[in-house]
Amino acid sequence: MENEIYAEQPFAPVISKGFSLLILNGSKINKQNLLLYSTFQKLWTQSSYRHAADGGLNVLYELDKESPSVFIPHCVSGDFDSVSKELIDEYQAYGVDIQETPDQNSTDFEKALRMILERVPEDPVFVIGTGAKGRLDHQMSQIHTMVKISNEFQSPVYFLRDTSLMRVLKKGAHRLALNTGYEGKIGLIPVDGECNVRTTGLKWNIDGPMRVGELISSSNEKVSDEIEIITDGSLLFTVEMVEPPSVCCKSKVFDI
Repeated sequence: MENEIYAEQPFAPVISKGFSLLILNGSKINKQNLLLYSTFQKLWTQSSYRHAADGGLNVLYELDKESPSVFIPHCVSGDFDSVSKELIDEYQAYGVDIQETPDQNSTDFEKALRMILERVPEDPVFVIGTGAKGRLDHQMSQIHTMVKISNEFQSPVYFLRDTSLMRVLKKGAHRLALNTGYEGKIGLIPVDGECNVRTTGLKWNIDGPMRVGELISSSNEKVSDEIEIITDGSLLFTVEMVEPPSVCCKSKVFDI
């Protein structure tokens, strides 16, 4: 297995600053899902760069009906087949950078993600994507993009779909701090054929090969505030976002 070591805290953007935020078309951000709604408000306030991909602008517009001109992104990009010209013109008048990207060989998500990573290469990216009822082919396409981007860029990309956070782990050793109170059930799914995986800190640790159709890990649980995952291939790490304890607790700080 690779010797390179990565250390991160997946839910860090919810409790800290210094990251970019990308809103996709179909994101279900509303008061019907209070956990996602309150998390979005924290992410919006704490992010340093904000970007909407195509119909993601519709999401922000609907949210802005209650608080006019609050959710104004730095940039909107896409082929604009899911957003009206009138809305684009309105946000352009606000001073928003409008970037039309008509190339049909890549999705609006991939094009927007590349743009963000090229503009703000030093910061991780937090993506809010389609809800749980979105089309499966769209969801698989998003995972495909996550894997593709992870092979080309160093900055971490976190994808929040409804209340499930995804992150593609490259081959190497990963130390993940899961100590914010938002972490629930955990999943590990190989997306690069067969992966040899070794974990510590989970209720059901893995030590051996994993492959879709043979062995994946779902509904796993952490037994430590820090877990380690060593893999020799690309691995999709998922963690459920849960409501943190009502009693305010400071997150531990790991020397990573």
